[in-house]
This record gives sequence, C-alpha cells and structure tokens, in this order.
Amino acid sequence: MLICSVNWIGDTLMALPAVQLLRARYPDRQLVVLARPNVVPIWRMSPTADQVWPYPLGLSPILRAARRVRESRISTAYVLPHSIRSALPVVLAGVPERVGLPGPLRRFLMTRIVYPHLSPHRQHQTFEYLDLLAPWASKTPPPSPILTVPPEARVNAIRLLGDNATPWIGLLPGAARGPAKRWPAERFAEVGRRLASDRLGRVAVFGAASEKKLCERVAAACGPNAISMAGQGGIEDWAAMLARCRIVIANDSGGMHLAAALGVPVVAVFGATDPMRTAPLSNRVRCVRATGVSGSRDIARDDARARAALETVSTDMVYGAARDLLEVSERSPFHFPLSS
Repeated sequence: MLICSVNWIGDTLMALPAVQLLRARYPDRQLVVLARPNVVPIWRMSPTADQVWPYPLGLSPILRAARRVRESRISTAYVLPHSIRSALPVVLAGVPERVGLPGPLRRFLMTRIVYPHLSPHRQHQTFEYLDLLAPWASKTPPPSPILTVPPEARVNAIRLLGDNATPWIGLLPGAARGPAKRWPAERFAEVGRRLASDRLGRVAVFGAASEKKLCERVAAACGPNAISMAGQGGIEDWAAMLARCRIVIANDSGGMHLAAALGVPVVAVFGATDPMRTAPLSNRVRCVRATGVSGSRDIARDDARARAALETVSTDMVYGAARDLLEVSERSPFHFPLSS
C-alpha cells in the first residue's frame, strides 16, 4: 500500500491516527509513504511506515516517483491531498486501486472517491482521514498520534538546551501561513515574561530559520535568560527540544501540532481559523479564540480580517489559559481529546 502524504506538518499529524489504524488493520502488508521533504521527518518518527520516499517539487520528481511506484508494484494508493499533482505519480504508475478525497479531476484520477461524513460532532479534519483510510473505525474514538523522538535528537536537545534539570517555557511566535496566523510578537514576549517571573522555567523561543529575526526579537523582549532556538537543528531536534518544555504557547501552526503530539501542554492562539477543525489532538491543550469571528478553514497569508481577529486575543487570556492548563495537566492523565 502507498499513502501520498499531505504537505504540512499539522495536516500530517492530524492524519496519523487514521494511518495508525490502517497499519493495525493490515500488519503484514508493506506500507510506503510518499511525502514532501519537509514532512519526511514526521513520518520517520511514526511507527506506521515501512518506507518513506521523499517527493520534492518539480516535473522530474513526479516522473521518478511514478517509476519507483510502478517498479514496486504498489496495488493500492491512498491520496490524502486534494490536488492534481499529488495524484500524478500513482496515476502515471498505473496503480490499480487509487482512493482519494474529492478534488479537481478526481473522477478521472481516482478509481474511488471517498466523501467524508460531515456532522456537528465530526468537524475535525482528522475525521476526513478516518473516512478515507479507516472507515471501519470512523465511529469509534481514534487513537492519539504516536511519535518516537530519535535518540540522537535527544542528545542534540541536551547539547542545545542543557541537561534535563532546567524547566522550559516554549514560545512559537511564527506560522508558515504568515501574518494571518501570527499573534503579535510583543504579546508572546509579555506572556513569556510573566510565566518566567512565576518561576515556571526559562523561556526558549522556537521557529524555522526563516523566522530567526522574529524569534530573536521575542527572546530579547523576554529578558536576559531567554534564548532563541530558531533554525537550530532539524525537525527531529525541534521535537526533542519541545518535548523538554513544561508548557508551549503557539500560534495555529505545525509547531503547535508537534508539541501537542509529544504530550506537552499547549496553549494555542486561534484568530480567524477554526479550532473545531484543526485543534491539536491532545487533551493537554487550551485553545484561546479570537472574539467576534466565525472560524474559517483557509485564509490568505496576510488577510486583514484574520490579523484584526488576532488583536482581540489579550495577553491576560493566554496567560490565564497557561496557568490553568499547567494546574490541570500536572494532575490529570494524557488521553486523546476526541474520545469523548
């Protein structure tokens, strides 16, 4: 079997429960994942895939992937993204059974289209993947996403953050979707300062290399004991460092989902996007929502309405959610939130 992966870290983590159920249903079948390089580390930290094949952008990678799929004699392919490009390797390879969600030209590209069963109790994006990959389990509580941080990444986390004795407060002020999902940097810094002044730990600011200036600005505003880890190591190292945090404050982003999948308490700031659709899959999460807006699945990178919505989220709201979450999570077990 082959899975054509979704292309973002958050989407990948929301798909993992369904993939885990598929793996458990067919333990003796080889499961291959075709994925963009940016999410390959997530799949390699998951116990589901026997092989993970990187699938970069460009025409040549499409042709190479199609040849590899054909030579591997894949019999069934599940195409998780809705795009045409994501389906091309399995179509060109002539995979006999091609299953996917609705999308452009799906009638011609897929041999079977799965329409998700939408209802008020099944709004979360993970249910789309359950309907596609594990319909036999779509009415039962799904498992939590499972990730195993590699030992070498844990060693790197000690090198970058120091030994395990120091508690950390993680701040993730960035978001790949741009300003429309970014709570103001100065508010991240204020919450970081307040939590640090409560003696809950030192502040570490995390982000991609492209967010280095943003993270350094937030770290500097948090005080002399705060550090910026933007661009330090790969995704596995990032996961190992997030796992060291006592709590994480994050925008609606891939880092938010990654921290939650590791069992770390997370306060997630949502503006115009809808936590009913994309909240992290953890009961150790508090979603702080903007006021006066209805959630939307897709927004433009610099959407003015979304930026205005984020301005309605105060530092008191986020700080209060963090203190409440810490109190609750330190005396309650971790379980998957959609099980109730």
